[in-house]
Amino acid sequence: MIKHIFNSCLFLILVSLLPSCGGDSDDVTGSYKIYSYGTTSCDDPEFNQSFEVDDDGCSNISGVEVCISGNVTLNADNTFVINATLSSTGFSEDLSGSGQYTASGNTITICDDGECIDGRVDGDEVTISIPAEDGCILTIKGRK
Repeated sequence: MIKHIFNSCLFLILVSLLPSCGGDSDDVTGSYKIYSYGTTSCDDPEFNQSFEVDDDGCSNISGVEVCISGNVTLNADNTFVINATLSSTGFSEDLSGSGQYTASGNTITICDDGECIDGRVDGDEVTISIPAEDGCILTIKGRK
């Protein structure tokens, strides 16, 4: 009888410790430096573009230098902040936003002003796809 109680208690203790056994493998928190930006599914196919940036955050697209700088930050309190700027000669667009996020495995759902979108964290990379104007899907990728 005592052995049965002991085994039951040991089992309950081990089960209660299981969530902490995985280490940080599902930890999506951190700051991800944006390295890629693109648009897909646009009503006008000419707007479908994507590029990866160099160490300065810039890329040459059809002879035009386009730069994106910023970070996607997923905080431990389930808030997120995107501080990003897309710029080119005579053009600058603020892509910043903030709100709440939830994580389930490597899928994240970020919500801002009641609108939610899904993203993905794979290892040290985050991908967030945002519906934009003209039917476009804006995809931002960042790396820790």
